[in-house]
Amino acid sequence: MRVGLAGAGRIGEVHLRTLTAHPDVSTVHLYDPDAARVAALAQEYGACAVTGADELVAQVDAVVIASPTATHVALLDRAMDAGLPAFCEKPVAAELAQVQALAERARRSGCPVQVGFHYRFDPALRELAERVAASPGPRLVRVHSTTEFAPSAEYLAGAGGLIADKLVHELDMVRWLTGSEVTRVAVLPAVGAPADPETMTAAVTLELADGGLAAVWGGYRSVAGFDLTVEVETAEEVVVVGNRRTVAEKPEPVPASTVVDFRDRFLDAYHAEVDAFLALARGAGPNPCDLQEALRTEFLVEAARAALDEGRVVTVGVQPAGSGMSEGTRKRS
Repeated sequence: MRVGLAGAGRIGEVHLRTLTAHPDVSTVHLYDPDAARVAALAQEYGACAVTGADELVAQVDAVVIASPTATHVALLDRAMDAGLPAFCEKPVAAELAQVQALAERARRSGCPVQVGFHYRFDPALRELAERVAASPGPRLVRVHSTTEFAPSAEYLAGAGGLIADKLVHELDMVRWLTGSEVTRVAVLPAVGAPADPETMTAAVTLELADGGLAAVWGGYRSVAGFDLTVEVETAEEVVVVGNRRTVAEKPEPVPASTVVDFRDRFLDAYHAEVDAFLALARGAGPNPCDLQEALRTEFLVEAARAALDEGRVVTVGVQPAGSGMSEGTRKRS
């Protein structure tokens, strides 16, 4: 299979390494506006450098999009115009209406689009999800998530801030992990945050439809470096996943972090999501996270951003897949 990769940044290189080593991929065609970066990576990994998005789409059987958010809509439109299966990193688009339009187009055309929520493919989190699914009743979920770097102002402007760029992973994980939609959300920024609190840290409280609760604390740069700790309490047990990719039961201590880069922590997950996409592209597997599913998370992101901006609890309105959601379906209390 010939795969086109749009984007030669940090995540783009992760996918490039996976794709060029994958037995189902014959060639990888790499495109990015930074021609020097493309040339260097193409030589290092044995990929084919291309000079434009149209050229990329014309030469491949499937497309992986790991470019800046502002480019996603145009690239997905090109892929769907050509009838190509596409994998797109989050966020799918900067505006909710754009995600809605893409989801509706994909639904009508039948063109598969997989969205890159890689937490869903992490082996330890998948084991945790299986244990949670086997425990009846509401759950209490606690999440701590920080990174080892602070993004630039330019990056944040295009990515939509802390919630849309960083905490979208944790919000999606809560939905997926519990199997329950979020009904209400409240967000508090860190005390003393600057005019744009999304560049700092925030505490997010989520009320779940099954009666459970989730608390997500997250931010960008932390003196602790990268961390993702997930704790789920059910009626039967308390289970924790930490940075060593293992599942532990309390009161056993969670192993200390040895992770310095999130790409190392989720290397297995990145490989697994590409495996799933290639199976989808050749018609040998289901879509593990399509645009309709991603749209549900985007509605939650919109509600969380409104809760942060307005300083109040926001009720999340989620419509069934394929129902033609509109901006008015988000209700506020």
